[in-house]
Amino acid sequence: MKLKAILLATVALTVSSFNVAAQDNKSSQVIFQDSEMHMSQPELRVFVNPQVCDLEMIHPSNPRTDFEMQFPIKSVDTLTELEFTNMKNRALYHFAKKEGADIIIEPIFNSTVNEKSNKIMTIYVTGFPAKYVNFRPLGKSDADLEMVRTVYPAAYQTIVDKK
Repeated sequence: MKLKAILLATVALTVSSFNVAAQDNKSSQVIFQDSEMHMSQPELRVFVNPQVCDLEMIHPSNPRTDFEMQFPIKSVDTLTELEFTNMKNRALYHFAKKEGADIIIEPIFNSTVNEKSNKIMTIYVTGFPAKYVNFRPLGKSDADLEMVRTVYPAAYQTIVDKK
């Protein structure tokens, strides 16, 4: 059976970090940092050799894990939505890096600024760190095809129609 019209892109993790540093004679200080982690659901793309994989929880006995990170801010009143989004993305990136994870499943964020230390924002993230394992061509097992039929019924119907 030839499957030319489907790819389960569950392998989509994009993590990037961009740093610009001010240089002096003895050390460098980060004056800007931007981090990004792909957080979308698996999507359908067209490739010749579709692949699937499994997710393996990093902490199977206690899968939900907590992480926190602090960021300096000028004030809550002057914080922009873009700056806030960047802080959340950076916290998520560092969480995944700390856990050795490819993905944090269903991250939940809680952000606070205390009256006492109003120049520090703390971002709390909780989620399920996981790694992608067992990569294989789609169609090696009936279970993979059943998963496609259940999760992507329109794509599965396209495969059946082409037979």
